[in-house]
Amino acid sequence: MKKETKGNTEADWSMRIKRTFEALLVLANLFCLYMAITYRILWVMAIIILNMLYYINNLKITRYKDENYKIKVLEQKLLEEESHTIFNTLNIISYFTRNDDTLARKLIVELSTYLRDVSKNDKDIVKIEEEIKTLNSYIYIQKIRFEQDFDLAININDVEYVPKLLLLRLVKLSCKINTINQRGAISSLNIYSSNNTNNYVVSCKKFKEADIVYENFNDEFIKLFKEELMIKYDGNLTIDISSEEAKISIYIDKSNLGEAYV
Repeated sequence: MKKETKGNTEADWSMRIKRTFEALLVLANLFCLYMAITYRILWVMAIIILNMLYYINNLKITRYKDENYKIKVLEQKLLEEESHTIFNTLNIISYFTRNDDTLARKLIVELSTYLRDVSKNDKDIVKIEEEIKTLNSYIYIQKIRFEQDFDLAININDVEYVPKLLLLRLVKLSCKINTINQRGAISSLNIYSSNNTNNYVVSCKKFKEADIVYENFNDEFIKLFKEELMIKYDGNLTIDISSEEAKISIYIDKSNLGEAYV
């Protein structure tokens, strides 16, 4: 038998009162409309207009709350993805503590930097230097984990701020489809502004097209990342792969980034 808590009971009563009030408003609107049509009392239309404005405002508030809740759920799921990186790195540290304590200490420093930056939830927009620092920690860890030549040239032009963790997730996405983390691949991250749009582009050349993991295009992480970009920033993510170049791009209108509190 399900036991109702005090909080649940109060929430149920609050919802019932709200629905009753809205039902009464509908009846009042119908009565006012009847009076306006039958007796040509035009001022009654003002009441209907006020009630319509109430409904519109209520819908906006409800939509805002729903979108905020959805964003929080998406962000939580994306942060859960970080647990794979963390646990795998801890295993590598455990290995190196027995074989190379200097490298183990370096990994601990980079992992702690990475954890601190990823777990902070005080800003949506950060200085691009902060994001690059987080990204460099991730790249260093990946190079040790997979013993790969994971080099990424970073070019920044006329962009000062970036959505928190956007660059990290962009690079992770590239790793998931196995482009920039291929041995011998030449990769770059280009960040620039054009026509009031911020562009974040990972490009990769001299990769093996046969080694690209196309099935990961529908990976849960990529789906969540795309959805967060769309809901939070109305952003667009594209993946273009040809025999010459693999390119993953994110486009966000500056007006959708809001004010940066940094």
